[in-house]
Amino acid sequence: MKKPMGRVLIVAAILVVFAIAGRIYLPYWLKEYVNSTLDSIPGHTGSVADIQVHLYRGAYVIKNLVIEKTEGPQKVPFITIENADLSIEWKALFDGAVVAQVHFDKPIVHFVGSKAASASSKQLGDDVDWTEPLEKLLPIRINRFTASDGILFYHDFTSKPQVDLSLNQLEVLLTNLTNSKSSAERLPSSLTATAVSLGDGKLTVRSKLNVLKKIPDIDLDLKFEQVNLPALNDFLRAYANVDAEAGTFFLYSEIVVKEGQLSGYVKPILTDVRLLDWGEGKGDLLQNIWETLVATVTEIFENQPKDQLATKVPLQGDLNEPETAILPAIWNVFLNAFVEAFTKNIDGTVKFSAESQ
Repeated sequence: MKKPMGRVLIVAAILVVFAIAGRIYLPYWLKEYVNSTLDSIPGHTGSVADIQVHLYRGAYVIKNLVIEKTEGPQKVPFITIENADLSIEWKALFDGAVVAQVHFDKPIVHFVGSKAASASSKQLGDDVDWTEPLEKLLPIRINRFTASDGILFYHDFTSKPQVDLSLNQLEVLLTNLTNSKSSAERLPSSLTATAVSLGDGKLTVRSKLNVLKKIPDIDLDLKFEQVNLPALNDFLRAYANVDAEAGTFFLYSEIVVKEGQLSGYVKPILTDVRLLDWGEGKGDLLQNIWETLVATVTEIFENQPKDQLATKVPLQGDLNEPETAILPAIWNVFLNAFVEAFTKNIDGTVKFSAESQ
């Protein structure tokens, strides 16, 4: 009787040793796997400093993730994340769903634009399907995504002066992506995001979505308020060749996407604007002439009783047609003069109807 018991103990001891060895080796294997996955992203390379495994909650934490673009003379990495936590969402288990949750701590994204025609000088991330590497890193479906203390940068290293804009203190909450609660709503997922911009502007985004469709259905409201305009002078000088001595910028938008059809509006507002007048600046003669001309046009088109300059840009498009260049069309409209004044708030006129079209 003692010999079989001894064999059981030996087998158990061997299994324990293998389990301990596997647990010790697992972070190293995961690190190699994650680095290989990041390096397989088209046009990019990536690496992580360390991997921490938490078996008790079905999670692993990626430390100091960096993704860089391999083409073009980029001066900043595309993405850095101090901690990326990928784990099982235990709350969803009670709803009978085995899904994951992802949290990014201190994510930083550097977008790079350029007036140059070369695409290699830009870094926008629009040429990669980022869901593919994320699915490889976490093979079960993601139901909840959060990000805290993030920063979004926009740089133009080719402009004069160079442009550096940022959204700081970014907080994102995206829930019920897989509809794990089996909701009958047409838009079962929710998105909230907040951030603070250069010039102390406050960004707030609220949205309901259905991300399970090829082209997601979306009902989104956006407010971007109280931006101190002189803080954007590098951008204004580079793209409009003017300086703002005073003024506040607001932006409001409602957007709906239903069955691939986009509708909505973008409403920018400028209040108490004062551009640099003739003789006040230190620029050259042509620069001062241009700034004086812009200041004069602004004064003509400004709503004088409200000291407010605004316009409302309608959005309409078919996202089922990839060749439709919606963003360039919107940008061209923004280049026109601001000629009408509107209330500083969303209109509440664009709503997602649950009825089928």
